[in-house]
Amino acid sequence: MDGVEAIGHITRRYPDLRVIVLSMHSHLDFVRRAVASGACGYLMKDSAPAALEQALRCVMTEGSFFEGKLAQQLVPSPRASADDELTFRQVQILTVLAEGKSTKEIGYELGLSPKTVDVHRARIMQRLQLNDVASLTPYAVRKGLVKL
Repeated sequence: MDGVEAIGHITRRYPDLRVIVLSMHSHLDFVRRAVASGACGYLMKDSAPAALEQALRCVMTEGSFFEGKLAQQLVPSPRASADDELTFRQVQILTVLAEGKSTKEIGYELGLSPKTVDVHRARIMQRLQLNDVASLTPYAVRKGLVKL
């Protein structure tokens, strides 16, 4: 199990726990995977000690923290593509869908009704301009949300 998978297990087991990632990886897809798994904050290992303190305070008061460069990369540009416009919840659902779980299992895992999961899935497909559910898994793999 890698760190991103661990985040998912931890946040599912303890939904009120807030996770801050301290990593050497600054690649945007890795950061997005961590966020999709439940991370509320992300900063680099070579950050100043004061940045960790700032991250802890921000996550507790504002709900999230992303270091300067990472925050700039996460903010969608005015010409963002459709996949950049998925909400946090949609990325969560897409990730779990791509892992092969049923609507009912996803609903239970995320505390949603199966109908709400279906609505999110339809909106994800619409935003990504995909015509079938089977296309979601290859898309999630390409984006680094899941591993085969």
